[in-house]
Order: sequence, then C-alpha cells, then structure tokens
Amino acid sequence: MAIGLLLVITGLLLALGVLGWWYLARMDARYSRVAAEAAASLNGLHEVGLHSFTGYGNIIQLRQTQDPGARAALLHTVAEERAANDRVFEKLKRTLTDPELSGCLQDVIAKRQVCRNEADAFIAEAGNTASIVPDTDRSLKLLQSFVTYQQSCDLLTDRIESASLQACREMSGEIKHLRWLFLGVGVLPIASALVFLVLTLSLLQVVKIDGEEE
Repeated sequence: MAIGLLLVITGLLLALGVLGWWYLARMDARYSRVAAEAAASLNGLHEVGLHSFTGYGNIIQLRQTQDPGARAALLHTVAEERAANDRVFEKLKRTLTDPELSGCLQDVIAKRQVCRNEADAFIAEAGNTASIVPDTDRSLKLLQSFVTYQQSCDLLTDRIESASLQACREMSGEIKHLRWLFLGVGVLPIASALVFLVLTLSLLQVVKIDGEEE
C-alpha cells in the first residue's frame, strides 16, 4: 500500500512538473512575440513620423526656393523619404497580425495616400519657379491632410501600446494561476504524507487492539 501511494504521488508530481514547464514555455513564447511585435511596430511608426516630417518640410520649402539645383535636391529628398516610408509600411503589414491593429494600419495608409495626393498637387502648382506669395488654400489643404495623417499614426501607436498592455495583464493573470499551481505542488506531498501517517497510525491502532483481544 505504501509503495502504491508513493508511486501515485511521484506520478502526480511528475505530471505537475511537466505541466508547469509547458505553461512557462508557452508564456515565454507569447510574451517574447508580443514584446518583439510591439517594439518593431513602435519603432517603425517612429521612423514613419521622422520621414513624413522631413518630406513635408522639404515640400513647403519649394515655394520659397528659386535655385533650380536646390529645388531638385528638395524633390530628391522628398522621393527618398517616401521610399523609406514605403519600406516601413510594408514591414508593418507583415508585423501587425492582429485584425484590429491591421485595420487601424489600413486607415493610416489611406490617410497617407490622401496626404500624398495633396503633396503632389502642391508640388505641381509650385511648378518650376518659386513664388514668394504662397497659395494659402493649397497650403492649408496640405497641412490639414498631413495633420490628419499624423493623428492616424498616433492612434495606431496608442492601439499598439494598449494591445501590449492588455497582453501583459493577461500574462500577469496566468502567472497568478501558475503560482497557485506551484502552491498545490508544494502542498500535495505534505498532505499526502499526513494522509499516509494517519493511515499508518490507524492500522497500528487496529493491530494493537486485535492483539489485546487475543
């Protein structure tokens, strides 16, 4: 009986150990994935903002720049910043796998296209000669589209941070469950030993009473 009980306890401890190891491995993989995705996405959005502001600043300078060489350099910088952002957005499409975040990213891309269209119209109106009198209406449309575009980027950033925090809260809850599991693993041998001791004492008491009756 004692050997059987010992085997049962050993089997339970081994099963709980394997379960705990699997649980920890799953948590580690999930946390690593969430942290890597959040870090890569936030870094990408930071690059988007940097390239966008640089491009916008160069576009605005076109109307006040008369030198053809300087204007060509400004347009070249704008093209480079756009190409850099194209690469960032392609990477974000692969990184953001969550449906909600992916939908928010599509909204950012749509706002970006509107901003790019306004920028192209601004560049076309600037023509090949600079003007010291800016087109207020066109400049205002470009500014509004750029602000809307940046606001959508900020919203996506907030959503990514919120999703990361939610994942951390869920992981905290899982750690709490794991704590209870390990507590159970620690209590089980003690409880089993107490049960075994009580059974042993009971058997000894029964044997003692039978011996006295004989």
